[in-house]
Amino acid sequence: MGFQDLDAVFDDTLSLPIGDKVYVVPAPDAELGLWCQRMISAGLMIQAGQTPPDNMPALTLDDGDEEALYRRMLGDTYNELINDAVSWPRIQLIGQTALLWIGSGRPLAEEFWNSGGDPEAFPPLRKPSRGSTSTAGVRTTKRPASTTGTKSRRATSKR
Repeated sequence: MGFQDLDAVFDDTLSLPIGDKVYVVPAPDAELGLWCQRMISAGLMIQAGQTPPDNMPALTLDDGDEEALYRRMLGDTYNELINDAVSWPRIQLIGQTALLWIGSGRPLAEEFWNSGGDPEAFPPLRKPSRGSTSTAGVRTTKRPASTTGTKSRRATSKR
């Protein structure tokens, strides 16, 4: 039988329909793909009540970080969405869907998209039961900076 040409059997883009238009998110590069996988893993660890290691990305993004991440994940599609006057909540849903697609695969992204981003309709975002206080994988405080390779100054006290 042999291997078929990958272009004939594999689509490495994500097509998201909004109204009469389909927006196509391009394939991520390896660096972005691995970063998204680590971000998803960190969220799952937090949701399970574990503390992610320091080499995991922080899950709190300010507005500028969020926009930069969406621009990077969506590529030229981000500008297309802006030019088409797509609302910010829809762009956020598209960006979050792209993050799940890149970090966890098409089935999970599709389930999230089809839930409309509703955490109650999307099991992986539901708050865990059994007394957990997790915020469903959302970090509310940033991790302290690593001190690896740094030396502390000794405080000298003059009395």
